[in-house]
Amino acid sequence: MALFSASESKILDDYYKLTVSIEGSQDLKEYVEYILKVNRGDSDSWKVYRRYNDFVSLDNVLKISGYELPLPPKKWVGNKGREFVATRQKELQNYVNVLLSIPLLEQSFPVKQFLDPDNYCFNYQELSLQHVSMVLRSESTFQVLQPCSFMGTRIRKTYFTAESALPTDRNEYLMTWVGYGPFCNLDQKDTAAVVSCLTSISHPFIANANICGAVKHGFYCVRQFERHGSVRDLLHKAKPKLDCLKKYGRQKGASSSSGGLSVPQIQSFGRQILEALKFMHSKGFAYGHLHLGNVLVSENGCKLTDLENGLLGLSCSLRQRVLSLKRLKSFEEIDVYSFGHCLYEMATGQVLTSSYVDTHSLTCSTDLKNIIQSILTEDAIRSGMPTVPELLENPFFASTPVHYLAKPQWKIAGRAKEVLTAYKAAQEFRLREDQRQVSLVKRRSRAANLTEDERRARRTAKFSSADGDATKVNPSAQQQQQQPPPPPPPGVPPPPPPPMPPSGDPGAAGGGQGRGALLSDIAGFRKDGLKKAVTNDRSQPSV
Repeated sequence: MALFSASESKILDDYYKLTVSIEGSQDLKEYVEYILKVNRGDSDSWKVYRRYNDFVSLDNVLKISGYELPLPPKKWVGNKGREFVATRQKELQNYVNVLLSIPLLEQSFPVKQFLDPDNYCFNYQELSLQHVSMVLRSESTFQVLQPCSFMGTRIRKTYFTAESALPTDRNEYLMTWVGYGPFCNLDQKDTAAVVSCLTSISHPFIANANICGAVKHGFYCVRQFERHGSVRDLLHKAKPKLDCLKKYGRQKGASSSSGGLSVPQIQSFGRQILEALKFMHSKGFAYGHLHLGNVLVSENGCKLTDLENGLLGLSCSLRQRVLSLKRLKSFEEIDVYSFGHCLYEMATGQVLTSSYVDTHSLTCSTDLKNIIQSILTEDAIRSGMPTVPELLENPFFASTPVHYLAKPQWKIAGRAKEVLTAYKAAQEFRLREDQRQVSLVKRRSRAANLTEDERRARRTAKFSSADGDATKVNPSAQQQQQQPPPPPPPGVPPPPPPPMPPSGDPGAAGGGQGRGALLSDIAGFRKDGLKKAVTNDRSQPSV
């Protein structure tokens, strides 16, 4: 089995969070251009130059989501002044910060194309249609009807409605195309051998693939279309074929007063999801892509879909959080953690945007709240989450019966089973290595921040000590100068006041005559009238 690292592949992880800072602006005479520095991690960064009209165009595209973003209004006159540009830069920075704080918008194709135009410059719909058309030349059983643009949240996965070539088959089908992800560690031959087993799954709670295959540029699959869509579509009361920004962006009312599904629905869907996970784990299959968008609503309950995502090396939506939780070391634990997120979303109607749940703000039934707390709290992850069999034994799910019309089956060839085992071991090893790297980066960041805090504290202490020394010297001298003279001892009379200066014309006249005589003596001074002085020189040594 050929293994290669993601660093050798140029395919990006679309779920990796980007950070943006507007560093400055430049006047290009006709308009002002703002300089955006975009970072993907610590080592990958680039600059993007955008004018205000580019922000307006992006905001118009995102209006379909229903979110109110703080885009500053346009100014027609005086929009090049230094103060105005500085203020506008701060307003646009706030706009970008709010935009990136919403996961649905931050992971959307328009935002990725706005911030990273070099890597998101392709029209994935047209490219996928070309690949699908070439594939269907050899697969005459189905034909494509029309594309469904951005039906899901994954950028590089495209959807097409399809129909069977058999005149007796009136069912509606959904065809998907997706390229290989950045974490694929299988070559094309092994991938084709493994994904071919997806058509042999027979389980009431797993969506079966009618046809599927792995080719050079990606993976194609045809499944029967579920008209109710996914559980997430059910939560948002949305039609499944609409754009994901329109389906999941609007803050609509949920299906119950609490904002989520009813307790019986959560019990039923939760039990069926756990049964599907238990079956896959018993076969040694690593899923790792559980979320409500991958849980289809069927006539008899729900079905898990997109089992091929992990085999194709695609990144899951919770990957960055899983990397920060080093206690999660296996795909079974990741599936349980993802199941906790599904329970939270079904209970509240909202996606959990943090790694842990806030138990104080969680409003649901006591039994459901206890299960969520046993999975999504820091103490639960540290001490150990419940396993899938343990969750199935919980009375909240055990009280909901499930019925199997036939025994679940999954025929996996010997070669494919070996590939699955090696794939699972390689992916879990990579998970632990990535978690170690993330932990190392966090420790270095904390050490750098601590060092900076120590330096700042030392500078503050130095300035404080210098100010203290000056306070010790100067105020005492000032106090000594400002202190009044001590009062005289008791019994001693105070000194008499100084005599008053003489006043009157006689004093003034006498002063004038004395001054005139002094001036006449100075004017009549002669040097030859001085007596000669005799100097007694004693500088010579005496013998």
